[in-house]
Amino acid sequence: MTALQGRRASPPTCPDTPAEMLRTVSAQLTGPVPQCPDTPLTCVRTVSGHVDPDPLEALVTHPTPAITRSVLYVSQGSPVREDGTQQYPSVDRAATITELDPDDQYRVGLAVTNPTGLNFRPLSEGGSLYDASGTTPGSWHWPERV
Repeated sequence: MTALQGRRASPPTCPDTPAEMLRTVSAQLTGPVPQCPDTPLTCVRTVSGHVDPDPLEALVTHPTPAITRSVLYVSQGSPVREDGTQQYPSVDRAATITELDPDDQYRVGLAVTNPTGLNFRPLSEGGSLYDASGTTPGSWHWPERV
């Protein structure tokens, strides 16, 4: 039983398990993100179309993006070589949200701080999408709480 199942009845519009959320969100990527009618939970769509694996934790760990918020950007890294290695692997970089997409709250413009200077990911060039796993190159995620 998931934490969600113990908290509420299961109307057909509100998925009960992360697997059901994934199927629901994957089927509705072009439409609105499903919202549970009897709770403030919203399924969080990520770069790959997945939802956050723990929607109750999402209420605490995934605040609404806002300009000047500090986040982590996952760098692109260098191309993968034939032997499977990379000269420069993807790593987390400090970033600041500089723009918000009015149509998708999890697509933002970023100013990324690198050891050699600043890099910008403006919305006019596609911006950067949220990825809860923090593993997709070119995405952003919230820093871990300490």
